[in-house]
Formats: sequence, structure tokens, C-alpha cells
Amino acid sequence: MLTFNNIKNKNTKFSTIYNSSYKYGFSSQEVNKKYYYQINKINKVLSPINNYKIHQGYLSINVDDILYKKDNYFKNINVDFIDKESNKEYVFTQDLFSYISQQMEQCKTISINVGLNNYIYDNQEKSYSTHSILIILHPIKNKKSKHINYNMFWFNSHGRSLHYTNFHIKQLSSKRFKKVDLSKPIDFIIAERFVESFNTFKTKNKIKNQTIHYKPNDKHNYLGLNLQLYDNHGCCFIFPILFNLILHTNYNKYFINTHNDNVKMESTVCSLLEEKNVELFVYHCLGEIDDRIHNPIIQYYKTKDEYKLDEDLDSHLDKYKEKLIKNVLIKTMGFIKQSYWSIALFNIKN
Repeated sequence: MLTFNNIKNKNTKFSTIYNSSYKYGFSSQEVNKKYYYQINKINKVLSPINNYKIHQGYLSINVDDILYKKDNYFKNINVDFIDKESNKEYVFTQDLFSYISQQMEQCKTISINVGLNNYIYDNQEKSYSTHSILIILHPIKNKKSKHINYNMFWFNSHGRSLHYTNFHIKQLSSKRFKKVDLSKPIDFIIAERFVESFNTFKTKNKIKNQTIHYKPNDKHNYLGLNLQLYDNHGCCFIFPILFNLILHTNYNKYFINTHNDNVKMESTVCSLLEEKNVELFVYHCLGEIDDRIHNPIIQYYKTKDEYKLDEDLDSHLDKYKEKLIKNVLIKTMGFIKQSYWSIALFNIKN
């Protein structure tokens, strides 16, 4: 198997990378694409090795409908996922909350790739942009209680820049637009409506033993550095894919951080989610792509100085700018597309 370090950042044009990602389905919301079947294959290979249960879903959300329609938006929303029937894989569609409830009953970690349609209005392009984020629903361990408790984690690569999205451009007609001020950032509104709607679903279906916990703070949301500050190509789709990939590769496997012969094995994805250390999880993901990020992380484990960690990584992003984004694209895509996964899955079946 090729590791991230084995995948070289070739001198490839962004346009070529983008065309490749589009053809494979990385940047597509249509689940019947190569990427979605491949990440499902990776899940099947790694789950018995790393001893985890993760289920992956794919969701499209219309921000306009959430902000401006008074009804319960999520009650009629479906989630797509890949599953097997008669020894063949298909894309299935299910009511969002019945899907989540079923996975919670089986104590599975739930990973949902989300496309936020009509998220931000681009004045230059004169159109709305779609933004990609990741939701992880993670079980809270408590052997003494039969109640099923989950934490919801919201990963938006814009990080703390979310605080500046407390407005939305509403389209009134083909030529007329209006700026609408919001009481809180768009992501927080959507996430809270999500949980409120799940509670309504529970009441309607008389489900009393399930709870999703969420708060609009840095314990449940990635509010670290804006990873797309130097992204002039619209590469938001790759970050949820990377986070979901590392969720699989390191769920119960320690991150190995090396720098100048200094080796540290401190955390797994599971332990970071249990600690609700969302920011450190994201920085570990970047460290898998770029070894130079390991040193600030190692220093953080020594000092627990969050401000210094942020400062060091901010300097790193400022230094390498779009080179880092290009590195994330090439290495994440290369790791997923490698033929190893097909061979490994064949060996498991036989």
C-alpha cells in the first residue's frame, strides 16, 4: 500500500487536477460515481483491521430553504449511501433521521458528507456557490447507561472564519438580491436545526433512548485556521474527503508524528473525538499530508500551548499558501485511487 509519503506532489496544473477529480467523482454530489464506491471499499478493508464500525452517508442541503422557510426542512430530507444487495453494491436512499437512528442503535460512528447548496453568493460570478462540509456523529461511551448518546461534530474547512458568515444574500427575483442579517453564523443555524429536527423525529416515533449532543462552540465545530484562505480554485470538497479518510485510517490507530528523529504516538481519532478536540484532529489530518506540520504538533503535546500551535500552523499556511492545498488534493486523491484497495478487498473475501 502506498502511504501519503509515497505519493509525490508532481508539478501538475490545477486545471488537470480539477478535471481528474471531477471525472472520478471527488467534487460531485452524485453518489453513483467511482469515488463513493472506492471510499466504501476502503471502509470494508480497514474496518476489520482497525476494529471499528463506521457508516458513510451523503447529504445535500439547500441553505435557502433552511433560512427562509418556516417548516421543518429536515423532515423530508433523504440521505444516500452505498450498501450491498444480492452480492452487488447499489446506491440506496433513506429518510435521513431513520437512517441515523438505525446506525445509532448499532453503535456505529456515522460520517456524512454534506453539500451546502446556495451557501454563499459570489458577486464576481453572479451566482451562489456550493460548499462541502463533513458531519461526524460519534457514540459517547457509557457502559452504565442504556441510553444512546452521540456527539455531533461539524467540520467546515473555513474554520474560525465561520464567525463572519452571520449574514446571507437572499435572492428576491432574477435581478434583485437582499442582504439578510442572521443571529448567528449559517453553519450554527443549520446544525442546530438538524438536532432540533432529530428531536422532533424522536418524539413523533416515540424514541426515548437516543440523544444527539451539539453546541455552537469549538468542542463541536472546527473553529481553527481557515484552511482555504489561499484557495483560489474552489477546493473545499477535498477537506471533508481527507477528514473522512483519516477517520478510517486512524480511528483506533495512533498518529505517528516524527520530526528530527523525535517520535510521538499520542492520539487516535477515537480518543480525539472522545476528548472533543476537534481542532487537533484536523491538524493531525494535515500532518498526514505534510510532515512539516508534525513538529508543531509534537511541541503542542509537550506544552499544551494551543495559541503557539495555532501561531506555528498559521505561519506554515502563510508560507506555503496554495502549495499546501495542491498537496492535499494530490495526496488524498492518490491515496484513495490506488489499486491496493481492490487487491486487499479481494484477499479478505477469499
